[in-house]
Amino acid sequence: MKLGVVTVAAALALVSSAPYGAAQEIVAVDTRPGIAVRVLLLAPTGSPSATLLMFPGGLGNNHFGDKDGKVWLGKNFLLRAARPLAARGLLVAVIDTPSDQIQGMDDAFRMGKTHMEDVKKVVDVLAERAPIPIYLVGTSRGTLSAAAIATALKDPRVAGLVLTSSIVDGGRGRNRATTVYDAPLKRIAVPVLVVHHRNDACRATPISAAAGLPAALGGSARVTFVEVEGGDPPQSDPCEALAAHGFLGREREVESVIADWIAGKVVPKQVP
Repeated sequence: MKLGVVTVAAALALVSSAPYGAAQEIVAVDTRPGIAVRVLLLAPTGSPSATLLMFPGGLGNNHFGDKDGKVWLGKNFLLRAARPLAARGLLVAVIDTPSDQIQGMDDAFRMGKTHMEDVKKVVDVLAERAPIPIYLVGTSRGTLSAAAIATALKDPRVAGLVLTSSIVDGGRGRNRATTVYDAPLKRIAVPVLVVHHRNDACRATPISAAAGLPAALGGSARVTFVEVEGGDPPQSDPCEALAAHGFLGREREVESVIADWIAGKVVPKQVP
């Protein structure tokens, strides 16, 4: 399997040997005949303790890219957290849409078999280079991907699941949208961290609906629910990244919760 014109090992070796701030690269993983998935890699200066395979929100596209030889990162919470989490000793891998979904992934694709197969190839690539635990991390609509894949991908290399600002309320009636509850969550056996902002004003992510996740994840070895409060005044629509939905002004605290939980440390139930 190749990443563009360089091998997997060579591309990841280039990333992991670079100093923090320059340890970033966009590679393309061949997942299906004629189809590739771009992955943004950010590596710590030393040997990483775990890999975070991240699924941003929205349609999953246009969250990162390169211009004039430099990599740019978008405003999605996971992209804002990528460099700080890499600085904490984690290998961060942010997944893009596959090349046959350049306009973005709808909910059916995120929850479907083809997406799972693409991600399995990405997991193979990451594990080939760094034989360390892999954690699936989703935010907003990316939680649909992360949750659905965690139910289907029975892979011992995947050590846990992190859900932030989960899609939990799809509305009612004929126009009801997909939520993480539509995935068979009880099939998830790995530990799960759920982080949600108490004041998330997005109609699809009220904390009242997110509160049911620990019970729904009854098959998990361990479910940790962390409620976040406070932050900065919103600078975007309530369902966009620069609001409580994206932990605006509380990024550092949420990053600490994620990194500490992965490290096996006790994390607070509330982040005031």
